[in-house]
Amino acid sequence: MASSVPASVSLLKSPCFLVDLKKAKANAERMLNRARLAEVKLRPHVKTHKTIQGALLQVGTSAHEGAIVVSTLREANFFADAGFHDILYGMPISPDKFLEAACLSKRISNFHLLIDNGATVSLLNDFAEKEDVQFSVYLKIDTGYHRAGVNWDAQPSVDLARQIHESSALTLTGIYSHSGHSYEKNQEHAQTVAEEERSRMVHFMQRLTSNGVTIPIVSCGATPSCSLVDSWTGVNEIHPGNHIFYDRQQANIGSCTIEDIACSILARIVSHYPDRNRMLVDAGALALSKDLTPQGGFAEVIGHPNLRVIKISQEHGIIETVDGSPIDFDSYPLGSVVRLLPNHSCLAAACFDKYYIVDDETVIEEWIPCKFW
Repeated sequence: MASSVPASVSLLKSPCFLVDLKKAKANAERMLNRARLAEVKLRPHVKTHKTIQGALLQVGTSAHEGAIVVSTLREANFFADAGFHDILYGMPISPDKFLEAACLSKRISNFHLLIDNGATVSLLNDFAEKEDVQFSVYLKIDTGYHRAGVNWDAQPSVDLARQIHESSALTLTGIYSHSGHSYEKNQEHAQTVAEEERSRMVHFMQRLTSNGVTIPIVSCGATPSCSLVDSWTGVNEIHPGNHIFYDRQQANIGSCTIEDIACSILARIVSHYPDRNRMLVDAGALALSKDLTPQGGFAEVIGHPNLRVIKISQEHGIIETVDGSPIDFDSYPLGSVVRLLPNHSCLAAACFDKYYIVDDETVIEEWIPCKFW
């Protein structure tokens, strides 16, 4: 730990982002074990934390042996610099990024692109021929989330897979689906979505096979489905990411318990308003994000579940009691520290340029995330 880092959480400047190392390790190990028992490869998405240390926990092995998904090409380069050699860029690629992708393909042994558009396939293949590079490609499949990907049950999707398969400079490595709609309700819904995704991906793979297109990888999942489903028959890769931290939305679904959440935002009480039964903390939208959850509020105070951040602006967070009972202001003197559980850890983490890794009240080290694009 750098000498400039305070040894105690209470000495940290607020707001700041804390990671409970024991919980993060336990969450990562639990998902690794689930993948082993299901006999699927785990390719964790690292966009939640964007750190080397977090990625190593998620893959459970060395960087050289681990496989990951990233959300930006800057992340791809960042993790390649750290020795990762199996990286999937998890956004459908656009032509302005072809050259950077080509450099990555030449630099590491297994760099993969995501595609869901025939025009992009043609442009990418032409570019690859000119640059003398072979691109590994996953075809993005829409199994119900409707954010990106081609229809799982449509002939044009099969035709697009064949187009990639027959391209001179592209290799169809796999098909990829993200069941983001597994976040919408509860455990039962997440499990239903997972089975729907699995069966639709297997169906699509079988259609490809019958059309003479074989693929080695069928990749599925999201944190709720991967946290709750034990069997992935016909699938050989899963790609959850949020599970290393979890958050209030995951606890609401039932992907985890509140006690499993490994991250929090440290804030301080900066003012009391007894006349309206409120307190002010120095953590607002730029520390918590503005994502909402069914539990209500923008964050929950650790150890005090009746206290929620119910209103935020850029740097202000307003705390009230859930049930309207009076706040015991003497228990929260001005300047005192509170830890806030975020609704969405991915977006909350993205608000900070460093994470303080803690064991109870002791700061162990800092993790520095890759930022921007």
